Amino acid sequence: MKRNILYITMLLSVLTGCELERIDYSLISPDIFLKNEEDAKYLVTACYNDIKNSGDAGFWSCYNGNSFLLTPEMTTDILTCNWGDGGTWSGLNELKYTPTTGRALDLFDNYNLISKYTMNIDRIRNLPMANEELKERYIAEIKTIRAWLSYLLYTHYGTFPIVPLEILKNPLEEHILPRATEQEMDMFIEQDLKDAIAVLPEKYDDSDWGRFTKGAAMTILMKFYMQRSRWKEAENIGREIMEMGYQLMDNYADVFSKEHEKNGEIIYSNPCTPDFFNQWLTCVLPYNYVTKNPAIAKYSGFRVYWSFYDTFEKGDERLNVLLGEYTGSDGKVYNRQNPGGAGEMGVGALPIKYGEDPTAVGNKSTIALVVFRYSDVLLLLAEAINRQNGPTLEAVELVNKVRRRAGLDSLIESKFSSKDVFNETILLERGHELFCEGHRREDLIRHGKFIEYAKLRPNTLAEDFKVLFPIPQKYINEGKGIIVQNPGY
Repeated sequence: MKRNILYITMLLSVLTGCELERIDYSLISPDIFLKNEEDAKYLVTACYNDIKNSGDAGFWSCYNGNSFLLTPEMTTDILTCNWGDGGTWSGLNELKYTPTTGRALDLFDNYNLISKYTMNIDRIRNLPMANEELKERYIAEIKTIRAWLSYLLYTHYGTFPIVPLEILKNPLEEHILPRATEQEMDMFIEQDLKDAIAVLPEKYDDSDWGRFTKGAAMTILMKFYMQRSRWKEAENIGREIMEMGYQLMDNYADVFSKEHEKNGEIIYSNPCTPDFFNQWLTCVLPYNYVTKNPAIAKYSGFRVYWSFYDTFEKGDERLNVLLGEYTGSDGKVYNRQNPGGAGEMGVGALPIKYGEDPTAVGNKSTIALVVFRYSDVLLLLAEAINRQNGPTLEAVELVNKVRRRAGLDSLIESKFSSKDVFNETILLERGHELFCEGHRREDLIRHGKFIEYAKLRPNTLAEDFKVLFPIPQKYINEGKGIIVQNPGY
């Protein structure tokens, strides 16, 4: 990959918009940008803005193709879409992505952000600041963002070139670097997160809500350990998180509501505003769905496959936000038997996970977008314990904590004949608890079920190598034989 091209892209990203104040930093020379603590704060805020939804941007947003929340979920047994869009969404459902076609390619464009974060860390490190503790926190926040994005890219594409700072500082010299080894990739991600965990606070006051905390960095590290089959290390992190004061909400739906968006179950969420907004509800609602707020737009897109809907137990309270039927504005009941002429319920149920924002206009809900939750950690911890010496009473009880909140009966340890049998139960429970939150693909891959489940859907081109997305061909071409494509493509 040509370093000068990547660097120019990265530099433009560094110098565009901050949420806190509408200043166009693209008009300011980078040589005079960072002068004080306030400039450093704007720079860190701009890094957070890479995560959020702003029209068709944000690597953890709920609408665009370069989102790790949405695009990977569309390749699983959970999420599909009514929109045609020239096969954009069906191509994901059916695993028909190639190095030159398909929305999976858009995700890899986030790779350029890694170099941007490396440069930003260096610039803050070299900025004289009276508050050294604040400087270290800012660096820790960017390291967490860099590690999280690196983990997402690694999980979905495999390793990528890690560009050293000295090369980034000399953009006019062309350097084509090979993809990192798995050992180098592991060390890069793990060290960033360990550095951040040592510095980040456990919580902030309301003025800094939405910044990465120690618990958020630990959750990312736990997920990383799980994907790398480092069960004991994942268990240790999970036990530490359990001591940090997080707790399950009594009512599942409240976790995703405007009234409770700072609740104690959420480990990390993206605060949303009319500029950086949550489009989930708009993307789900059928055109004839009746809302209390008539200003909410309705795109009638995202659906959960009926086959997945049918795996829920009767009485599961999580079905309160996964609707199998509704009464339309015409007074008619729409469901699987009467799906409607515009595809309202034809392919699946309505994942109305987020409630209404009474102030929303169009597609711009300001309800915070949930990223990591305590229930996720409990289920990961149960799995980590089970992978080592399960099934155990402790692991089963961790799952039961989540089930009881959903109004379900507790599982009994003696009914699980092996760790493999209990693992299947954990995977199903994770699907029921975390559907449409962006974690399903990595769960299926970790459990060895991604391709197996894909083969159950019609028209899929499900082949073993598709557990990884292809590197876009444009990067392979720029790599001049040094950047190697993933096997099978």
